[in-house]
Amino acid sequence: MMLFIKLCVEQRRAAEMKDGLHQYKTLTQYVKLASLDRVMKYLLSYTEEKVVEAQAKLAEALTSDSGEFLPEDPLEKQLVISSGDSLSKRLERVIVKPWLRFEYDAYRAILDILRNKITMEVMYHNLARMAFDFCKRYELKSDFRRFCDTLHSHLKSIVQYQEDNKNSPNAVKLNAEDGESLRLHMETRFVQLSTAMELGSWQKAFETVEELYRLMEMSPRPIAPQMMAAYYERVALLCWHADYKVMHTYAALKVFTLYQKHNRSMTQETVARMASSLLVGALSIPLSENSRTQAIVTTLEGSSDKSVRLGQLLHTSSLPTRDQLVAEIIERGIVELAAPELAELYPALVADFEPLSKFERLEPILAYVRAQPHLANYAVGLEEVAFMLLLEELAQVYSVVQLSTLTKLAITLDAARLEDLACESVRLGRVSLTINHVEQTLTFKSGFMHDTTLASHLVDLASSLSKASKMIAPREQERAELAQRVATVAAASVRNEHRMLLKRKAEIQARQEKEEAERKAAREARERAAAEEKERIARETAERLEADKLERERKKEEKVKAERERKRLEELKAEMEAKGVEIDDDGEVIDRKTLLDKYVTQISKEKNTMAERTESLFRRMDHLERYRREVEGPLIQDAFEKQSVTNASLYNAAKDEYKAKHRAEHDSMLELKALRTDPMVVKLTDAFYTRVLAKRREAHADEYDRVEAFIAGETRKREREAKARAKRRAER
Repeated sequence: MMLFIKLCVEQRRAAEMKDGLHQYKTLTQYVKLASLDRVMKYLLSYTEEKVVEAQAKLAEALTSDSGEFLPEDPLEKQLVISSGDSLSKRLERVIVKPWLRFEYDAYRAILDILRNKITMEVMYHNLARMAFDFCKRYELKSDFRRFCDTLHSHLKSIVQYQEDNKNSPNAVKLNAEDGESLRLHMETRFVQLSTAMELGSWQKAFETVEELYRLMEMSPRPIAPQMMAAYYERVALLCWHADYKVMHTYAALKVFTLYQKHNRSMTQETVARMASSLLVGALSIPLSENSRTQAIVTTLEGSSDKSVRLGQLLHTSSLPTRDQLVAEIIERGIVELAAPELAELYPALVADFEPLSKFERLEPILAYVRAQPHLANYAVGLEEVAFMLLLEELAQVYSVVQLSTLTKLAITLDAARLEDLACESVRLGRVSLTINHVEQTLTFKSGFMHDTTLASHLVDLASSLSKASKMIAPREQERAELAQRVATVAAASVRNEHRMLLKRKAEIQARQEKEEAERKAAREARERAAAEEKERIARETAERLEADKLERERKKEEKVKAERERKRLEELKAEMEAKGVEIDDDGEVIDRKTLLDKYVTQISKEKNTMAERTESLFRRMDHLERYRREVEGPLIQDAFEKQSVTNASLYNAAKDEYKAKHRAEHDSMLELKALRTDPMVVKLTDAFYTRVLAKRREAHADEYDRVEAFIAGETRKREREAKARAKRRAER
């Protein structure tokens, strides 16, 4: 399988790779799941090696002549060069992008294979986190969004079919008592959220937060405080980047509350750090957040719906305002827990009415905020809030202020920014003013009556004047005024009573007419309903008869189909039993897939058992052979030495025997030689040879004559037969 995967990667054959992984999963998911895990990790590691090699090749191509990657046609080459793409982008698109796309396809195929299986759930989540790391490493925002959509569809499928799969042992169940599946999904979503923030994909980050919220709502047991704190921390970071200051501060307050309640080992420095961030963050919220209801959702579609959704993410029915957050922070004593350098922040900014020295008191605090890495982001918002509050305080005391004086009062802001913030305050309705650039003055309008502070002053003034008038006026005047008021009230009461009686009479008459019309309408409605009911009953009867007919036909077809399927299953069962597969159905109905699964399982078990037996036999035979060789070594040596002695004696005896025999044969040959050289013997031998040769020559001549006669006869016979055939052909 490793060689197949290697070949698919080298040729970038994504379809064949996916098909092979599906088949290998079918073979190993019930037998050896670790093998599937190794194959998938090898696929990803080898693909990553190819990506690294492509990047090295890209670097080499950038430092050398890269003309080989340009089109050969001059017109196409000119079009590519003039398209505006740089050389590095063009080479990256040719060299690196195909491998990155193949690695994305590999991750996508693996996630599709492993989804919705309880035995592969840990592998699924580990590889999903590896996929997010892959997108973060190469900054693949579009691929990351596709991964998020893939995981969302997988989770949606689990939730949709959760009730149908509640009796299935292999299905993933988010509502299980142990909560392990839900925990894995939540941890994966936390990694997804962190990756979305690092890549700047804020829409996907918001969708991930919503998924985390839904997963928390599905949990059968309370969520761990550590996980809730991590959730609120990420929501706070998301809201900060999305410029939702109220939600950011509220989420930070949730985090602080959880740490304060459950983390008893938190150091004083950590408490001061979190309290400082919370205090500065709340006070730096723009004043517009308090004057406009839920202004943070105006940048999103469907403001009312989004307001509810944003509140749900923080487990609240409605989002708090800026003043509510600040009041809660003050009430819970967070100001005292913050850093000592921030002790004067709230009094100098909000509590004390000192417009002439506000920025002078805030300057060292703002310098401290800018110097702290965890507070520096709040410095700009804090300056803007301080200046808007300064304008409101100046409007209560002065009618005209020189711009130079205002610049001296707001010592940390330049003139251009002062003017922008003043215009913003007017736009938000915090103050009403005009700027005279000729005279370099800022004039507060005297008709600004909707300011909350000025309105409260008028209420206090009216109350004081009322008390003073009561203390000065005599008792007689009070009684006369009281009598006049009683007479006026009595006259008004008589007129009101007469008007109410006339109105009641008209209402009774109108009610009677309305009741009569309603009775008539009800009678007509009953008649129409009766006719419609009669028509409906007739229609339902016809539909029921038609449905019964269709149901009978359907049941008949299902019965025939079931009988046909039963016969096929019986044949398959008999065939599998003939092959030795044990089928124990315990009286249950077994379908074709179950039989095939049992067959595959039985074959796999037998294959594994045979492999184990073969390996054990090989090991035992190896041990026996090793022991035999160790034991027979000395015996072979002794036998060799004994055989050497025996062979030496046998050799000597055979040698002596050979010498004696050879000597006897030599003497016999000498005697025969002497006999053959005797003249009488030579004469008799020549006569014998002459007689034999004469007889053989005579026999050869007779045989030659016989063969010649036979050949001549056969030749004449064939000539006669040929003439006869020629004659018959001629006669025809």
